[in-house]
Amino acid sequence: MPDSLLLARQPIFDRSLNIAAYELLFRSDAGTVLKDSDANLATTQVLLNAFTDLDIDALLEDHKAYVNFTRDLILHPPPFNKDKYVIEVLESIHIDDELVQQLRRLKRRGYTIALDDFEYSKDWDAVLKLADIVKLDVLAMSREQLIAAVDRMKTYGVKLLAEKVESHEMFHFCCDLGFQLFQGYFLCRPRPIRGNRISRPQLAAQSLLSAIQNPELEIEHLSSLVAGDSVMSAGVLRIENASNGGDVEHAMVDSAIATLNTQQLRNWITLLSYQVMPDKPMALFISAISRARMCQQLALAFADEAGAHRYFSVGLLSNIDAYLDRPLKEIIPTMPLEKDIGDALLFGHGPMGMILRTAIASERAMWNSIDWEILKEKCLTPSDVEGAYIDSIQWAGSIAGAIQSGQNA
Repeated sequence: MPDSLLLARQPIFDRSLNIAAYELLFRSDAGTVLKDSDANLATTQVLLNAFTDLDIDALLEDHKAYVNFTRDLILHPPPFNKDKYVIEVLESIHIDDELVQQLRRLKRRGYTIALDDFEYSKDWDAVLKLADIVKLDVLAMSREQLIAAVDRMKTYGVKLLAEKVESHEMFHFCCDLGFQLFQGYFLCRPRPIRGNRISRPQLAAQSLLSAIQNPELEIEHLSSLVAGDSVMSAGVLRIENASNGGDVEHAMVDSAIATLNTQQLRNWITLLSYQVMPDKPMALFISAISRARMCQQLALAFADEAGAHRYFSVGLLSNIDAYLDRPLKEIIPTMPLEKDIGDALLFGHGPMGMILRTAIASERAMWNSIDWEILKEKCLTPSDVEGAYIDSIQWAGSIAGAIQSGQNA
């Protein structure tokens, strides 16, 4: 059994692109593959970490957690609140009368049961009758196969979850088929724009973001921009105070801005520009600021505090394509960015590119793609990566909460 586990959460969306739940994924430290004999202990460990060592409400934002259960864990489930997690039955699990009877008992006790990466065979009929949710891998099927699979599932009355949804087109196709839940990276990708026309709010946002990223722009100009806009002023106050645990009601614009350097203020303005973009769900905003925070926290291990704010910028700008609905390769060259920031975003070059790749891999539980040797040279351990990831989730939640409370005030 490895000494530690890397944990990631991946959002599950409803048809309105609100977060409905999270799947908890885990791997042994340094991304090595768990042996089959370790699977039960690994799942138990991630459950213990998530539900005891961590603030589960901060991690899951009061949503349920989907967790892969091995056969042994289904037969002997950990004693956790049934309202906190969904039992995912793995597609590789052996189905027999003992397992079916146990799932029936769990169902009667109120547990939610999902079938992961499901492919139909008659051996699964008894389990299907107990399942609440069926997850279908949309990348593994043609559209014709997916339609046939959905038609078959209608007879069981289960809720359908489309996993590995990688494009907005596939999301809409699955909506039309009747899927109710969705999992994948489509939300963080540009939406196709008919006629390649960008909306006025997107054009205005791109103009503002280009202006504030100018390296020659002095903080006095940024400060006057913020002070002259009451909405932006209030937003900067909320973000800065939420970031530092302060009290928004007693903060003053001038004193708040005085504590910021130029890059910090750029970051807050960028963040606010994202937040007010029309038709962009809060889940995308949380994803953007979580990634930015993780880049910053990882950078603190080998860069000074001022330098870490530039890593935050790289993480934040890496999502700009999803906000402007244009590829990064079209957006970044039009912005007056410092060369190392632009190279990190477009090509993954330099220390900032390496940290950005690490943050994205952590989000997606792609730990094998992380260059652990280079991180080790930067004095970063798997525990540092995991700590930065958990911190970024909690921090992003506090910032999103502060902004939403300001909107509702």
